[in-house]
Amino acid sequence: KALAPLARQPYLVGILQKLKEAGIRENVLCVSPSTLSIVRVLGDGSALGVRINYSVDSGAVENGGALWQCMDVVSAPLLLCVNGDTVIDIDFRSLIEGHIRHQPTATLVVSSRTDQPHVGGVALRLDSWVDDILEEEQDRHAIIVQHRYLRYASNSGVYVIDRDRLLEDWPAQFCTGKLETGLLRYLAGKRRVWAYDN
Repeated sequence: KALAPLARQPYLVGILQKLKEAGIRENVLCVSPSTLSIVRVLGDGSALGVRINYSVDSGAVENGGALWQCMDVVSAPLLLCVNGDTVIDIDFRSLIEGHIRHQPTATLVVSSRTDQPHVGGVALRLDSWVDDILEEEQDRHAIIVQHRYLRYASNSGVYVIDRDRLLEDWPAQFCTGKLETGLLRYLAGKRRVWAYDN
């Protein structure tokens, strides 16, 4: 999906260009054996004016496992993570500034869009701290009781993560699986995930 054409170029090229415009030129792409064509198409990123490194995982670990594995390649204090199949339009500078100002372990970008896979799957307190992520219940078609004191938004598939804070408290059971239903939900339960409204 990351190489699907969008505006006559691979989707991933557009994301890398948006990141470059925001001043981000060091990138790590998490790929698996089934997505190695990304490496062949993008190479080291020099043609785009960025630098690309790669973290190769088994393909069976979901985005949580891909993030865990890429920690060996990443040394930056803040990580801007973008799911490879998400169409977005975000002010990345404002997002990062909001993360720095609020000091969470992770910031989750949310929106009121209804064309998302998990509409209203992020329960937010009025101060924009994430109370819970309900995507697992939505996938099971479970009944979700919405509380009046919370608001509900859709996950946009973009995260800012404080690398050191995360590594201090990353339980082994969340080193694979989906970030949204595992690690991020765990951190939200500890009031360590803030939401950026896009």
